[in-house]
Parts: sequence; structure tokens; C-alpha cells
Amino acid sequence: MTADEIDTGLLKLWRLNICQLLVQVHDSILIQYPEELEDVILPQAIAVLKTKLVLEKGREFIVPVDAKVGWNWVTTRKTILMDCRSGRVGTAASGQNPLGD
Repeated sequence: MTADEIDTGLLKLWRLNICQLLVQVHDSILIQYPEELEDVILPQAIAVLKTKLVLEKGREFIVPVDAKVGWNWVTTRKTILMDCRSGRVGTAASGQNPLGD
């Protein structure tokens, strides 16, 4: 994913006005929202951050997007995953740093 795709996704997310954009580091974005709206906000945020790229010979590639939820980047409690082909959203346990550090 290039900086242009990240910027496009951030702009779309900002225009939705459903969360606060706090910081972007490389390919990670930190947002803040009311905890009680998590089940509504995260699927919307993931959907607008998905970026379709057109490759050689007209092939399409959708950049995968996931979201890790927690009080900080080190202690996340679950991951929301979106299957790019079906559009389904699911959850999985996680304790990893979203930056991969």
C-alpha cells in the first residue's frame, strides 16, 4: 500500500466523522471512538479503508485491512478481520502490537 492509498482511506474515514483520527505511523492508523459504539464504528472504518488497486492487465487487488482494539498499541484484546472477497467481518483473539514491533 502506498502513501496515496493510505491518505485516500484516511480522508474517507475523516469525512464519515465517526471517530477521531489520532496518529498514522507507516501503515498503521490510531483512531479513538466511544467504546459502546465499537460494533458499529469498526466495520464502517474497515470498509472505507479498503483500497482497490488496478494492476497490470486490469487485474484488481484489494489491500487487506484489519483492526486491533485495546487501550493502547501494546495490549490489544481482539482483532476485527474483513474478508475482502466476501465482505464478512469476524473477530479473533490477539495480543500483538499492531505495528508488528
